[in-house]
Amino acid sequence: VGPAEAAIVAVVLEQVELPRPSPHNLALALLAASGGAVREVRITRLAEKIFYAEVVLADGTAVDARPSDAIPLALLTGAPLLVDPDVLETLGAVLALLGAIGTLVLRER
Repeated sequence: VGPAEAAIVAVVLEQVELPRPSPHNLALALLAASGGAVREVRITRLAEKIFYAEVVLADGTAVDARPSDAIPLALLTGAPLLVDPDVLETLGAVLALLGAIGTLVLRER
């Protein structure tokens, strides 16, 4: 997630009212106008340093999405945000490694 995507998430979390609809609000309005709704958002995998996500609609249709687009939809709708256990395991291993590296660097100083 880059700075622009993080800013969007911050706007959603802070419940900032924008003068015009954001792209995420527009997508949700279009979905609602067609009778659809977001049931859940899934972070499905991590491959080659890229995260993948799906937005699952009320009818069960899973739509491929970037996590940076899918996460604000979950936050705006209150839909569950699910993360695949393999992704969590990989992240845990990476964070543990980074923590170990950080500890080594701190010990060298």
